[in-house]
Amino acid sequence: IWRQVQEETGAMTTVLQENLSGMRVVKAFGARAYEESKFNSRADAIARLTYSATRLFASQGSLMTFIFTSATGAILWYGGREVAAGRLTPGELASFILFMGLLGMPVRMSGWLMNTLSRASSAGQRLYDVLDAESPVTEKPDATPLPRVAGHIAFENVSVSYDDSVSAVSNIDFEARPGQMIALLGGPGSGKSTIAHVIPRFYDVSEGRITIDGHDVRDVTLSTLRHNVGIVMQDVFVFSASVKDNIAYGLDDVDMDEVVRAAKIAQLHDFIKGLPDGYNTWVGERGVTLSGGQRQRLAIARTLLLDPPALILDDSTSSVDMATEHRLQEALDEVTRGRTTFVIAHRLSTVRKADLILVLDDGEIVERGTHEELLERNGFYRGIYDLQLRPQDYSPDAAPVALGGDS
Repeated sequence: IWRQVQEETGAMTTVLQENLSGMRVVKAFGARAYEESKFNSRADAIARLTYSATRLFASQGSLMTFIFTSATGAILWYGGREVAAGRLTPGELASFILFMGLLGMPVRMSGWLMNTLSRASSAGQRLYDVLDAESPVTEKPDATPLPRVAGHIAFENVSVSYDDSVSAVSNIDFEARPGQMIALLGGPGSGKSTIAHVIPRFYDVSEGRITIDGHDVRDVTLSTLRHNVGIVMQDVFVFSASVKDNIAYGLDDVDMDEVVRAAKIAQLHDFIKGLPDGYNTWVGERGVTLSGGQRQRLAIARTLLLDPPALILDDSTSSVDMATEHRLQEALDEVTRGRTTFVIAHRLSTVRKADLILVLDDGEIVERGTHEELLERNGFYRGIYDLQLRPQDYSPDAAPVALGGDS
């Protein structure tokens, strides 16, 4: 029963956390009554289970008391007869009853102990389920630290499967030389983010291998690998801390000038100066006081402060306006110079300057080349170009490719 109580408590806590995090969505859809019903249903289930467990424990205590009281009464009746018959002295009877009383407390405590152990074991089992879960990505026992790299990244016939049957990407083969910009384009589910996320080993490849400066990423320690590969996520997570702590996340003894420089490059410094406490301003739970664009720029500043030789920008300018994107792009052009950069973007204006553009469809590379080379082929990329940058020349014969969404 206590395991069921733990499971229902976890479910109720999840409902509460989702409501607090998604408060604006709940209000926007007028779903307060629906969410209250969900929460009350979980709370009622916990109350019923707790009542059942408590009643069972209480009945055990009452039963033990009844048994000992009945036993004491029986001993008094039988012992009294033995004393009257002269076969037992009054002192012996009193001593026996005293020992029975001393034995009663440990027996009653054993019932309480069993109940406590039952509660602890149910909670402990759920805890060990988490602690014993094996990560799909692990370090080899003999993994070596990866020194600061030049940024030569090669995919050698890489395939990635999230399960045994479906491949997210297949037969990916290309190389990025130090300082090159590689752009990844494609529709939802085409594998753009998967390719980007296997470089820092958020997932492991199913076939083939990925090397950085000749080192297989599976042969080096995760911490040194991820210090060499910075990534700006599409879905930005902001910690409940100050602006400075969020920008300098994971770094010790960071000079304030470096934090300010990263914020300036990310076009965030002017906004921070206008905050009540500047860089020491608390941003709230998950950065609730910041807009989507401000959170994205904060994530860019956080990654730039890490100063990685390889950089992954996973649609990192999707939540900023066009004017800010233009300024941000100019700054990023300066920062990405000399770094191997992977760019996932929905706007061709962001990727047309890339040294190599990979167009993906259904987990495979269907086109590769520079902007000019791909335009001449009249394929997928030309279809995207006609839709985005030349709407006035758009023809029904153009090959449309939908961009957007997670991949």
